[in-house]
Amino acid sequence: MSVGHQAIYVRRSLAQPYDLKYQLSSDIDWILTILDKADKIVNTHLFTAKFLIGGMSKKKHRKSLLERYQIFKKHYGFFPNLLNHLVISARLIMSYAGLRKK
Repeated sequence: MSVGHQAIYVRRSLAQPYDLKYQLSSDIDWILTILDKADKIVNTHLFTAKFLIGGMSKKKHRKSLLERYQIFKKHYGFFPNLLNHLVISARLIMSYAGLRKK
């Protein structure tokens, strides 16, 4: 996720409560739901929030990743999500192999 919920402005009519079945990644589900509903998305290229990286999603990283997988599957479907994760894994492996050769 390249945009944190702390750094976006959303029309009140699009906002809804977080889905609390996701304990660590409900903000990602919330953002994707709003993006799907929005007619227009504007990138202001301005800094709107400053926050520290970390928190519970880093402390419980594995659970957070599993929740994110379920969220992406919900929004994009099983096969596109699986394919995207395979591409990400392949890039990571190639990157790691490239670093190991040096």
